[in-house]
Amino acid sequence: MLVLSRRVGEEIVIDGRIRLVVLAVHAGVARLGVKAPPCVTVDREEVHVRRGTALLRKGREEDQSRNPPNIPQPERRLERRFTEFEAQLTKNVTSLIYRRFGTLPNRLSAVTDLELDAVERELGAPLPQSYRAFLRSFGSQSSPEHELFGLPRDRLWGDIVLMNHLDSTRPPHYVKFTEDGEGRSYYFDTTKMDEGECPVIVRDRAGDEREVACSFLHFLTLAVLNAAECVVKT
Repeated sequence: MLVLSRRVGEEIVIDGRIRLVVLAVHAGVARLGVKAPPCVTVDREEVHVRRGTALLRKGREEDQSRNPPNIPQPERRLERRFTEFEAQLTKNVTSLIYRRFGTLPNRLSAVTDLELDAVERELGAPLPQSYRAFLRSFGSQSSPEHELFGLPRDRLWGDIVLMNHLDSTRPPHYVKFTEDGEGRSYYFDTTKMDEGECPVIVRDRAGDEREVACSFLHFLTLAVLNAAECVVKT
C-alpha cells in the first residue's frame, strides 16, 4: 500500500491518468485534491460516514444471523392451518355434545391419538375427523335415550371395536357408532370418505338403509335440533 507523507505538493499518479495531490496540511490532517479525466468518476465519501455505514451493515448482518427472518415454510403453514382446523372442529363438536347431552370434555375419559390409530387398525377402516375429535374430548357418551360408542374407561359395553365385532350383519366398510334401541343402527360409510369426513347411514333390522347425515358433525347438529328420527328417540 502506498501512503502519502502529508507533504504539501506531494503527488501520487494512478494509471497515468489520475493524480492525487496534497494541497494543504493543518493540525496533522492532509487536504487532498484529485485530478482525473472527465471519463473517470470520482466520488467523495467522508471517513466517519464510511465507518458508520460499515458498522450499520455489520450490525444488521449479526442481527439476522441471531434472528433469521420468520418466513413460514409451506409445510409449517399447512401444519398450522390443520391445527387451527382441528381446534375449531373440536370446539364445534364439544358445543354440540354439551347442548345435546349436557356434558363437558373429561380429561380422564379422553382418548389419545395412539388409541385412535389402534382402533382404526382393529376395525380395518378410518374414522372421520369429527368423530375422532369427539373421542379425543369425551371418549364416549351415554344417556338414557342415546349412546355414542367410543372407548369408555369404566365398561366394555359401548366399546366401538367390540360393538362392531358383535354386529354380524355389518358390511366390512361400515363402522357402527350408535343405535337407538328400536332396531336401528347408525354407521359411517368409510368408502365415501371425503376430506376426512364420510356420510352417516341408518340400517334397520331388515337390512334396509339410507343416508341420514353427510358427516358426524351434521349428525350431532340434527340431534341438537331434534329434527331427525335417526338421532332422536320418538
